Amino acid sequence: MSETNDLAARVAALEAQIAQLRDEALVRTRNLQIVDEAGQVRAALGVGADGVVRFVQTDAGGAVRVGLAVGPDGKPGLAFFDAGNRARVELGLSPGDLPGLSLTDASETVRLQARLDEDGRVGLMAFDAEGKLRAVVGASADGKGAIGTFDGSTP
Repeated sequence: MSETNDLAARVAALEAQIAQLRDEALVRTRNLQIVDEAGQVRAALGVGADGVVRFVQTDAGGAVRVGLAVGPDGKPGLAFFDAGNRARVELGLSPGDLPGLSLTDASETVRLQARLDEDGRVGLMAFDAEGKLRAVVGASADGKGAIGTFDGSTP
């Protein structure tokens, strides 16, 4: 009987040590930076004073190239940046949890948008360099398609 009690006591002691190690391995911080061998920040994860949670990755020159954020409203967004720190591809959810995708040119003009509306309609919109709508391809929730082109006079 004493061997069983002794074994149980040792198992309990080991479990307590494992639990303590798990707690010690936990790192809690508001901001974290990951650096390369030269000490250059290559990624950062943090919560800003505005309540936005951000994860960014940089290139070897320090320019942000990818950003993932969750706003205070809980809406996520993902952006890919060019070497000039301009968001060129953006993917996110609107206030109604509706997905959207935007592609921009080097002057930060939206040139292509794709989105899904709450009623199930899906649309792809193409814009010219001035941001004027030029073409739309879409489908209604019941599957009826539509294609439209515009002369640029539509805002």
